[in-house]
Amino acid sequence: MESTQYCFVTWVTRNSRVSERMVEFNPSEFIEGLEPIVFGYQSQLIVAELIVDAAKRYELDVQTFNVLPDHIHMLVRVATEEELSQKIGNIKGYVAHQVRLQSKMETKIWAQKFNRQWIHDEKHLANVVRYIDKNHLKHVKSWGREFLCGYGTELRGIVGLLKGK
Repeated sequence: MESTQYCFVTWVTRNSRVSERMVEFNPSEFIEGLEPIVFGYQSQLIVAELIVDAAKRYELDVQTFNVLPDHIHMLVRVATEEELSQKIGNIKGYVAHQVRLQSKMETKIWAQKFNRQWIHDEKHLANVVRYIDKNHLKHVKSWGREFLCGYGTELRGIVGLLKGK
């Protein structure tokens, strides 16, 4: 059996971040006219439930995750970079497809790529788990206090479904 390693993964919603490449290859009017996909609280809960479903469906060992209005943080265990890319792609695709079906949304919801950071040691692992679990607190200033509503109970409960917690 191949050994696995922890990886911290982040992906963003469509148009929520403007890359240097977007600026370089598009007129400023295009950049200014981008409408970012931003999840409200109920949508965040739906996305969290879909992530749990997808993780089980695609057998991805998700340790924890957090759904923010415009991005996802996730800690996973995988054997290879190839497995990581395939399974994160599967999860993003599944969640996007289900969201489009449920909301009749006709646009893509995720940016194409995702960021990854391989975990080096136990201290790094503990810091990443803490960062993911508390990341919503970092964004209160941007999203407002009402954004915190329910985070301690509803979302954590959904995340707990991954391990039967």
